[in-house]
Amino acid sequence: MVTELETGGNIRLEEGKAGDKHYLFVEDLLKNRFDELEFSKYGISGTKIMKVVKISNKFQKIKMDTFSDKFVEEGEQKRSFEHLFYC
Repeated sequence: MVTELETGGNIRLEEGKAGDKHYLFVEDLLKNRFDELEFSKYGISGTKIMKVVKISNKFQKIKMDTFSDKFVEEGEQKRSFEHLFYC
């Protein structure tokens, strides 16, 4: 909440719940990309999502939209970009 107030609402943090679109996207991505064979040598047999936080940054979105406009042909439909950072 403090970050949102300090940036005048330009950066928003939204904690995801199990049924939210962005929560399900992250859950599906991690399940599909987790390589059990690779991590088994470290004693890791799976993953568990503890929390998903969606960060919306208006300034960065505008910069990304401007940058991506260079690659979109006139009349072509613009696609939405999603970015994932996890730790």
